Amino acid sequence: MPVARFSSQPDFIGRVLRESFTLMMQELDVHLAAVHHESTPAINRAMAFLDPGGTRIVELARRAGTTKQSMGEVVARMVVLGFVEVRSVPGPGRGKLVVATEVGWAAMRDGLTAVTAIHDRWSSLIGTDDMTSLVSALRKLIGEVLAHPVTRPA
Repeated sequence: MPVARFSSQPDFIGRVLRESFTLMMQELDVHLAAVHHESTPAINRAMAFLDPGGTRIVELARRAGTTKQSMGEVVARMVVLGFVEVRSVPGPGRGKLVVATEVGWAAMRDGLTAVTAIHDRWSSLIGTDDMTSLVSALRKLIGEVLAHPVTRPA
């Protein structure tokens, strides 16, 4: 974990979410590397952002917080590995749609198995009741944040 830049700052939601997400993704990468040796953390992240019917490269980049060019490189590697195919989107504003292949769907099922195992392991570490409360509280927070979005001042 990175060292806190402002050690006098008390814990806050951003730091705790980032650290727990980082730990979860590290465990996920370990699980998936055992099954998909050719996969990388960047591929694992991109696969997590892929919609069932496919997703435009620009949207994958937005979701991942990266550039279209960087995501294009990750997608190109995913194509070579057989996880996805790239299709042209017809009509105005065309673009490219990234769609999971059967191999990609199998990898995503492996990812679901892995994150479920991580959830179960973490539940055993803090207790099922605390894990249930944590997930419930985060679901409630997500709902409230979505219901009350931040807007830019005029």
